[in-house]
Amino acid sequence: MSFVSPEFAILISIVLTLLIFIKAPLIRKLILLGASCVFYAWWDWRFLGLLITVTLLDYYVSHFLFITVSQNKRKLLLLLSIIPAFHVMKS
Repeated sequence: MSFVSPEFAILISIVLTLLIFIKAPLIRKLILLGASCVFYAWWDWRFLGLLITVTLLDYYVSHFLFITVSQNKRKLLLLLSIIPAFHVMKS
């Protein structure tokens, strides 16, 4: 799906309409996450695994960054989040 395709126009219209009417923050985040998955899957479904993995990894890294005081541990957590992105870019 391209940003200039009719499919994207339909997807963004649906997402924006839902976001206008739904005010619950968790539901809004889930709508955006679902729309991202649809967007990636439309282009190539094999990237869904990557999207889900990176989303979960970054979610948990951010959680541990929030509760960790040690600067060395925070740097290691940040590296844990960044290294997979470099691995994917090399592939």
